[in-house]
Amino acid sequence: MTDSETIELLQMQLKTQQQQNEFLQKTIESLNQNIQSQTETIETLTEKIADLEEKLNKNSRNSSKPPSSDGYSKPNPKSLRPKSEKKAGGQKGHKSSNLSVPKKIDRTVSHYPARCEKCPLFEKCRGTVCVPAEKRYTVILRELVGVIENHPQQRWAKMFRDMLHELYRLKKSYADCGRTRLDTCYLDYYSLKYDEIIGIARKENPPPLQTEIKRGRKKKGKVLALIERLAQLKDSMLLFARNFEVPFTNNAAERTIRNLKSKSKVAGNFRSDDGARWYLKIRSYIDSARKHGINAFEAVKLAFAGTPALCLGF
Repeated sequence: MTDSETIELLQMQLKTQQQQNEFLQKTIESLNQNIQSQTETIETLTEKIADLEEKLNKNSRNSSKPPSSDGYSKPNPKSLRPKSEKKAGGQKGHKSSNLSVPKKIDRTVSHYPARCEKCPLFEKCRGTVCVPAEKRYTVILRELVGVIENHPQQRWAKMFRDMLHELYRLKKSYADCGRTRLDTCYLDYYSLKYDEIIGIARKENPPPLQTEIKRGRKKKGKVLALIERLAQLKDSMLLFARNFEVPFTNNAAERTIRNLKSKSKVAGNFRSDDGARWYLKIRSYIDSARKHGINAFEAVKLAFAGTPALCLGF
């Protein structure tokens, strides 16, 4: 074989090898595209499965769903309050506020309202801190319980819940001693701790990567959305510790509404709009009196005497 024939043969082999390399390169690119598409599909299905499992595990204890939606799988009641060393019920030495029934009635006196029953506190209370600034910490605690139960790998949720309980106990101990505000060192400490837990939460839940150029924002998910909400509402979340007039929960408001809900279940409705308005006025007056430490009987007596404002601090 001459040199020219050898060179020609080598050139043909080289050309064949290049064609094979091009074919393999195209095959590899095609496989990479399939792998990327399958990876995105798996991620999408994994998110859907996680969302469906979270919806399946939701109930009235770890979310805002009503108890009526629990059906036959209703969970055992469990309080969101932290455990206390005190026994349940009235504590030893507490002041009793019950109304004892007299054995013999001395006399009967009829009382009728002498003036308009409009609340005299409306102009004073409107715009104060107790009305607009009270936050539903109980709802946040329910959402944190949902994250703890449905996402056990999320360490930050338990840390955040324990921090709120710890701060609530500290505020209560100060209030029991007659103090009206926490020391600045405690406020600074819990402010830093708040930011530290939010930092841990963001590390455990990085923002989703934008794999494709699509219009709109990438879906964050409920956990990351909760973290962003807590980060934005830091001042509101810690307001109950800075201002003792702001309660930790709105359980008192829920108890007030519960009576109306129970009446609607029993009676169905009111026979007239006037009757409903009068009922709401009476309930509002009695509940306001109770918040000022006046029992319902004394409040009704003051109302019939024409001095309802006395039980409200006037």
